[in-house]
Amino acid sequence: MRLGEHELGGVELKAPGLPDRPEPEATYLDTRLEPLEIVAVTEFRREPLTRVAFRRGDADADGQLTVLDARTILDLLFERSMPLVCAQAADANDNGRISIVDAIVAIGALFGRDPLPSPFPACGTDPTQPALGCDSYNPCE
Repeated sequence: MRLGEHELGGVELKAPGLPDRPEPEATYLDTRLEPLEIVAVTEFRREPLTRVAFRRGDADADGQLTVLDARTILDLLFERSMPLVCAQAADANDNGRISIVDAIVAIGALFGRDPLPSPFPACGTDPTQPALGCDSYNPCE
């Protein structure tokens, strides 16, 4: 989710009820977990995520599962790459988060360990409620 030029990593809410501040206080964090200064928020609405067909594990969106997908996930985690066009594809274990475990699970699938959750190996939409976005995924269009 974006707020201006910052990619949001989370929102920290503090309990309401202070006499001089009746509204809940919120601290917005960017993906580097640095606080953002918010001048005014008039309305906040979470848009439902669009369901785009993709192939799980294919983080670099080249249409196939390779060791480069694990590297793409690691590059993202260690801030050596741009944000992904389809974060759902990088969520190899389908837990709603991208972590080092996704790179390990993708490599495991390459070497015959457990297969990745659906949609894999064919293109499809996420059968679970998607927690991550997928703006587009060219290999399935």
